[in-house]
Amino acid sequence: MTYLLRNVHDIMRREERSSLLADSGGSPGMYEFSATGQLLPILVGTTMRDASGTDLEVPILGIDKNHETDTVIPLGGSLEDPGGEGLVPIMIGEKAVDPVTGVLSTICGVKMNQEFGVTEPVTLSSSTQRKRRPPPGSVSLFIDLFKVFVCLFIQCLKAIAWQLNISKRDFNFVNLNVNF
Repeated sequence: MTYLLRNVHDIMRREERSSLLADSGGSPGMYEFSATGQLLPILVGTTMRDASGTDLEVPILGIDKNHETDTVIPLGGSLEDPGGEGLVPIMIGEKAVDPVTGVLSTICGVKMNQEFGVTEPVTLSSSTQRKRRPPPGSVSLFIDLFKVFVCLFIQCLKAIAWQLNISKRDFNFVNLNVNF
């Protein structure tokens, strides 16, 4: 019963998300383009002026929510080039000195530094994207459901073989009995 309720809830949540996506055209929000003051959709990959005050055009790499104003803000910024070439835009896949470990590592994302209000890179050496473990009990639930599926599948095969009048010597699955 709870399985059905979860599925219905999941379908309703997905339907709500897809309708929001259809209404917004895939844009999580709007931002003010600094050069013209025009409101533009936030699209990952397009460029914007660096919010930290430099005159660099930087790519939008993600979004964050400003909890004070309850608005969505684009994430993109600049950092000091590890090769000593001054400020450069933060780009996924480029090398940067990790702000946490101080090691040169590949940029895999960005996040908003709430203390200073600037976008900073997330690198592979400091990212919190560890291998996720399944919730407790989900593996055993999956195994139980798989066993039920296998039993139902075998019953269906037996029924098909019976309806088609397939002899037992032609197929071995007719006599197959599964006990878990």
